[in-house]
Amino acid sequence: MIYHRAIRQVEEKIDNLMLGWQPVVDLSVIQDDLTSRTPSWCFLAHQDNNMQFAYKELSRRAWRSSFSGKPFSKAGHWLSEACSAYLQSSTEVASDIFAAFHITAGLPGRGTEIGSIRILNTQLAIRHVFIRDGRILIVISYNKARASNHHAFYIVRYIPSGLDTSIFKYLVYI
Repeated sequence: MIYHRAIRQVEEKIDNLMLGWQPVVDLSVIQDDLTSRTPSWCFLAHQDNNMQFAYKELSRRAWRSSFSGKPFSKAGHWLSEACSAYLQSSTEVASDIFAAFHITAGLPGRGTEIGSIRILNTQLAIRHVFIRDGRILIVISYNKARASNHHAFYIVRYIPSGLDTSIFKYLVYI
């Protein structure tokens, strides 16, 4: 019961943040390169996905719409009240995504592992979020054993259906 409620709660909040826009999300067509170590690279940068600037469509829609009954813009200027409410709501949904991921993606991870999930590669480390065969997966390196055997242990968590689409919308558009 809590499993489904956590997913449903994230879906509802993401739908609210999407401002009524329901883009078609088909994760099976998303291309990703699990071997790329290029800094700042992730599936959004893959040319075939054409998603590097997908967030701009939601920004254009925000310009013409409202959030929680307050318009985002007036007379060619952004209004801080609606924008602040939207940003606050997007911060809250990030916490809900964290909780839903924690509840639904297998055994709970350690806070230090889950709290440092990266979507982009950096100069020093590879990202944690990947898309493979139409599924979002999180790969976390568990380094505690490295001191004794010089090998990292990797934990792979697949995001369940429903939650994966919401997380994708959050990462790509919001």
